[in-house]
Amino acid sequence: MDDDSYQEALKTSLAFLSNRPRSINEVVEKLKKKKVVNDVIDRVVSELKRCGYLNDEDFSRRWIEGHLQRAGGPKKIAHDLRKRGISEDIINAILIEYAPQLNSRERAIELLRKQMWRYKSLDLHKARLRMYGFLARRGYGANTIIDIVDMFCKELEQDEVTRS
Repeated sequence: MDDDSYQEALKTSLAFLSNRPRSINEVVEKLKKKKVVNDVIDRVVSELKRCGYLNDEDFSRRWIEGHLQRAGGPKKIAHDLRKRGISEDIINAILIEYAPQLNSRERAIELLRKQMWRYKSLDLHKARLRMYGFLARRGYGANTIIDIVDMFCKELEQDEVTRS
């Protein structure tokens, strides 16, 4: 194994990791794009794991904590983690650990309340469809969405009655 190519790959990986935490798969893909051979990639990944720079569980926790700030639901977070090469076992364990925060009705209500101005001028059916799509794209489950959209539609109906 060429020690120069190993050092160069390690340097590339560390630079890549300096921007933000990465999954193991993201680092491997980056090195493959740089045409690094598999033996060198394996050595680099092993070294980065040994030093604590690569850990898919820690990466997943940080990713979820970041998404808690941006109001994403469990389905969206699972999709994003899969895209980054995180194993299903880790995804399931992390989602269970963070379930109370991720399934928060309050977060979904707050998110939709910020968007209500978009729906006030629409007829009720169209508003309902758009609200449902809005929350679904953010990874909330159907039962949560239906309850929240029903609540907001009642508010829209009451607003319409008071305006008339």
